Amino acid sequence: KPDGEERHFASYQLANQLMAIAFNHDATRLAAGNRSGESWVIDLKAGKVMWNEQIARTWVFDCAWSPDGKQVVFSGGMKDLVILNGEDGGQVAVLKGHGHDVHSVRWTEQHGIVSASRDGSVRFWDPLTHRETRRVRPSIQTRVLTLSPDGRQLAVGGHDGKIAIVEVASGKTVRAFEAHRLEVVNLDWDENSGLLLSGSWDQTAKIWNPESGRLQLTIRGHGNRVEAAYWDPTGTRILTVSRDGSAKLWDAARRQKFMLK
Repeated sequence: KPDGEERHFASYQLANQLMAIAFNHDATRLAAGNRSGESWVIDLKAGKVMWNEQIARTWVFDCAWSPDGKQVVFSGGMKDLVILNGEDGGQVAVLKGHGHDVHSVRWTEQHGIVSASRDGSVRFWDPLTHRETRRVRPSIQTRVLTLSPDGRQLAVGGHDGKIAIVEVASGKTVRAFEAHRLEVVNLDWDENSGLLLSGSWDQTAKIWNPESGRLQLTIRGHGNRVEAAYWDPTGTRILTVSRDGSAKLWDAARRQKFMLK
């Protein structure tokens, strides 16, 4: 199909505004959360919602799957991290320690669970003991994070629209650059290309070369704030979610988009 043409791909009616989305490791399931504190897991092959759980009375900002796909961790305005069973939504653990909203969370084999909060800290957690193991304070305002594919660096996005690249081992900022006009609300580092994806309240998502800080592509098409932006595990598609009530699936190579309402 020609670039820019839309076609319907799939649709799920999830109450209230979506704030968080995450594919599992093989892109067969999607976890989601909204501003009312609800969480879901969707079976993408079967095309149905597996479960829906109320985990807070405030916004859910982010979620991440465990590497084995058995658990999902959610973060948000509740300040805590909530781990749920991916199959049935049963609560596994609650991680406490942050002093403000937790806008971003990741789960990796190398570092376990990693979270970024408006309290200015990035914290590392052991997924077995559920205890904090380490804390880093980046040089810019901390809102969201993602890890490089080799686990050696963090990308941190701030309320001022900046992105910083931070060494995990030393905690030092090695590079910082102006990225968006408004807050950076999501970051995702592609394992295939090594490119960094950012989403912002300026209604755009952008693709960056994290080694140079150079902009590769700006994705436009939403009519309100972009609340989340993720690469799919193949590195060929990008999923964006906006406060305009839509989710859009983009072909990263051909710049073609599909609509997820």
